[in-house]
Amino acid sequence: MISKIALSLKIAGVISVLALLALLWRLAPYIEYAAVGPRSGDVLCRESSGGTEGRFFEILTPGGINECGVLTHSRWRWYVKDFNGTAHNVRLMKWIFRSRGRFAVLRAESAQNGITIPVREKLNENDGKQMSFPDFYGAKVISGWYVSELKIRAGAETDVSSGTAAALKAAGYNVPAGTKIITPKSLALSDSFNAVFVSGIETGRTKR
Repeated sequence: MISKIALSLKIAGVISVLALLALLWRLAPYIEYAAVGPRSGDVLCRESSGGTEGRFFEILTPGGINECGVLTHSRWRWYVKDFNGTAHNVRLMKWIFRSRGRFAVLRAESAQNGITIPVREKLNENDGKQMSFPDFYGAKVISGWYVSELKIRAGAETDVSSGTAAALKAAGYNVPAGTKIITPKSLALSDSFNAVFVSGIETGRTKR
């Protein structure tokens, strides 16, 4: 009986250690980014997480970066403004977990001091707004915000081809051919940003 208890305790100990190692592995990208130093206004990009935004851009620009959000800070906590479904705040750690640790962080050289509270609150005015292509979606909001508030050009437009428009329509997105869309991938490639942190994802940037 005692030997069975001892064996059970050993097995439980091994399982606990493995669980702790797995947790640390999942937390590693968050810890690394924290060490780099998050800054409000950082643009975070990732592959599709299966949300509305990711599914759309997987069709428009397949492979690599298909979702993006912007980092904000409130009451000692970091949040990512996420645009999947509706605009909403997601705790930074949760956003990174959902990205499976595969993401890139972009930062504009001329915005090293982050964003001010009034600018953050203006961005928060979009909370709860339903994503609607081509009028309202993450890359467009972020690009427009950088242009209007910080005078920084961010992202480039992609024309939707007739074939892509048909594929999007079949997936439930009614976007006519010829529509211009700013893509998350174009934000990642923008000369206005530096990639300050990359974890397990290809940004498309030329290696230096």
